[in-house]
Amino acid sequence: MIGILVDHKFLLGYYIEKQSRLLALEYGADLVYTEEIVDQKILSSKRIVNDILHTIDYVIEDDVVLRIATERERERCVLQVGTNSAERIAEVAAKVCNDVAAIDVNMGCPKPFSIMGGMGAALLTQPDKVKDVYICAANFLQILTSLVSVSSVPVSCKIRVLDKQEDTLALVKLIEKCGVTAIGVHGRRRDERQGDANRVEEIREVARALSIPVIANGGSGTIKEFKDIEQFRTESGASSVMLARRALSNPSIFRPEGLLTMQEEITSFLRLACEFDENFTMMKYVVQRILGNQQIKLLSDFHALSSVQSPRTEFHGMGVRRKGNQPEKGSAAIVALNARYCDMLMLTLDAPAGSPNGWLKEFDARGRATVVAASVLDICDAWSMRNVYENFKSNRQRGHKRKVVPDAETGIHFIDLTFPPKRLRDKCGATTPKCVLNSFCDECGIKRPVYCCKFRPVDKRFEALVEVDGRKFLSRIGQPNKKMAEQVDILLSETVKQV
Repeated sequence: MIGILVDHKFLLGYYIEKQSRLLALEYGADLVYTEEIVDQKILSSKRIVNDILHTIDYVIEDDVVLRIATERERERCVLQVGTNSAERIAEVAAKVCNDVAAIDVNMGCPKPFSIMGGMGAALLTQPDKVKDVYICAANFLQILTSLVSVSSVPVSCKIRVLDKQEDTLALVKLIEKCGVTAIGVHGRRRDERQGDANRVEEIREVARALSIPVIANGGSGTIKEFKDIEQFRTESGASSVMLARRALSNPSIFRPEGLLTMQEEITSFLRLACEFDENFTMMKYVVQRILGNQQIKLLSDFHALSSVQSPRTEFHGMGVRRKGNQPEKGSAAIVALNARYCDMLMLTLDAPAGSPNGWLKEFDARGRATVVAASVLDICDAWSMRNVYENFKSNRQRGHKRKVVPDAETGIHFIDLTFPPKRLRDKCGATTPKCVLNSFCDECGIKRPVYCCKFRPVDKRFEALVEVDGRKFLSRIGQPNKKMAEQVDILLSETVKQV
C-alpha cells in the first residue's frame, strides 16, 4: 500500500461526489481524492454497508457524508481530512482505514471555514501543531497495523507555499521527519487564488529538498490536454501531479487518447450519477461546470459594456452574481458587465431563443434546459438520458422491496421520501399536497391530519410527523424548514388512502 502515493501518478484532487471520482478513474487517473471532510463530521457519522448501490456510506441522519464505491474506487480513493486535533485524526484513521487507500491531511485549504476552524492553511503557521497531528496519527496507525496484521494506510498531507521560500523548505523537512509517505504542494500562498501565478519553481525546490514523493498542484490554468500534465510534472520536478479545477471542467483530461466531447463527458457522468442515486443539486452543479460557457454565448458587442466604471457583476456562464465596486483579484477571465444591464441579462436567460434581447443568444439548447432544470429527471431529459434514469431507479426499487410496516416501539410508519423545494415554490397559488390530504380527510369524514415538527440540531434540518386517522407517518429525510417538512410528509397520503 505504501507505493500508492509514489512516482509518476496523475491524481484527481478534492472531488465532492463519487461519480466524478469514478469517471476520472475510468479516463485514466491513478488516484482520486475526496473533498475535505472535517474530522468531527466523520466521527459523528454512522458507517453503513449499502447493498443496493454496493457502496460504503458514512451518514449523519439522512445526509451522506462520504460514499465509497467498494469495488471501483476503494483501493484508489484517498480520504482528505480537515483537522486541528491529533486525537480526532487518529480516531478518523481507526474508523475509515479499511474503506480508503490512504488518508490526506489538508494543510493548504485557504477557505474561511477551514482557517477559522484552525484547519487547512491555518496549520501552516503552527509547525509544532503539524508535528503533533502526524505523530499521533502515525502512532495510531502503527498500533492498528500490529493488531489486525495488515499494512497501514499511507498518510500524506497537502500544503501551500509560505511567504518565504526558506520557511517553506523548513516546514516540508519537518513534515518529512514525521514520516509521511508523500506531500502535496500547491504553488500559491495562503492569500492567493487561481488568478495568481503558480510558483512552479518553488515546488521544484521542495522536490529537490525532500527524499519523499512530492505531488505538484495548482497547474490547472496551464493544462489544456493530457500531455500538459506530464509537462507540468517535469517543470515542477515533482513525482506526481494533482488536478482539480481542470478536471472538473474537462473530466477526460486524464485520457492519453485525448479529450472527449462535452456531450460524451456529460452523458458518462449522468450514467454514473443515475447509477449511484446522486442528488439533484450536485448533479446539476457538475453538469453546469462541464458545460461552462456553452450554456449561453455572448455576442461580440457585449465588450463595450465592460468598459463602464460602475458596480460590477460577474458572469461565469453558470449564473450572475453582484460584486462590489472592484472586480475580484485574479478575475481577468471574468466578464464585467454594467450593473444596469443585469435585469436585461436575467430576462434574456428566461426568454426564448431569438428574442429581442439580442446581445445574448442560446448556444446549446441542452445547456438552457439544464439551467432551468428543477429535478434529476429534467436534467436527464435534457440529455436524452430518461431511459437510463428509469432503469437505474427501477433496479434500486426492486432492491429495496420496501414494505410499509409500523415500527414496533413507536408505531410510526417510516417512509423516506422527499421532493425538491423548487417544486413547491413553483406551485404558488395551486393546490399543495397538504390541501389534497385535507380534502381527502374531509371527504372520508375523518379528522384532519395533525403535524409535529422537530428540529434536528445535528444537521440543522426539520422533520415532521403526520398523524392521520390514528396512524403516524414520518420521512426521515431532513428539510430546510417546517413548511417543507410538512409538505414532504403529505407524499405519504397515497399510503393513507389505501387504509
